[in-house]
Amino acid sequence: MNKFWIPFLILLFVIGFFFWVSYSEYQVGESTTPEVSYEERVEERQVEEKLAIEEKTSPAQEESVPAVKETAERNPLEISFVVQAPDATWSDERFQNACEEASLLMVGSFLQNKKITAPRQEMLAIMAFEDKKFGHSYDTSAVDTNTILQEYYGITTSRVEDLQSVEEMKALVDRKGVLIVPTDGRTLKNPYFTAPGPETHMLVVLDYDAKTKEFIVHDPGTKRGALYRYNERVLFEAIADYTSGTKHKERKSRDKKAIVVPFE
Repeated sequence: MNKFWIPFLILLFVIGFFFWVSYSEYQVGESTTPEVSYEERVEERQVEEKLAIEEKTSPAQEESVPAVKETAERNPLEISFVVQAPDATWSDERFQNACEEASLLMVGSFLQNKKITAPRQEMLAIMAFEDKKFGHSYDTSAVDTNTILQEYYGITTSRVEDLQSVEEMKALVDRKGVLIVPTDGRTLKNPYFTAPGPETHMLVVLDYDAKTKEFIVHDPGTKRGALYRYNERVLFEAIADYTSGTKHKERKSRDKKAIVVPFE
């Protein structure tokens, strides 16, 4: 054999061996991933979808979703305001002294989810109830006013409490209820009252503003009494219970009482 062909044959052998090894490796690489049939792929997809659904409806996921409240929280600032002398009938003695009836109407209607459409007639109905219950409808003490609230409006959760301090009063006034308080109206120094102000006066305490240190009230003694603000110390000092049917007799004591009306 010619010496020239020997290197040429060796080169061909090397090149052929290289292509054989590369082809073998490629074939092995494909064989490591088994072929999946169409039926197997469909079944795998169904399993994935089932797992996804189970994950969405798992107990842990359900617990993280807050439950919807059955009833919305009551906001005392949404209580409708009523002036004690509808249509400015201040010359009528019945409405000159109807602060208790107006306060009861505001709170009672709110708790019963009723709109106040005819305040004059509704207050006269409360007065008729008082006449039958007490024999008069002229001034009612904190205890008697609470009795009307419970028996006329069916509010069984209200109670009368003695107030010892401003701090205690603030603690009672929150978004879970309101206060109805008897006061010495002269001590309130309300600029919209006919001077010197009513000796016996009742109003509704709705909320407390910690920034301004004021109580937010519905004061039926003036048409400007809706969401009226009294300094915390002024209102607390003015609170003074009075005797039912006294027609403004001089007080022998200044008991600080409040009708606590919870919303729960």
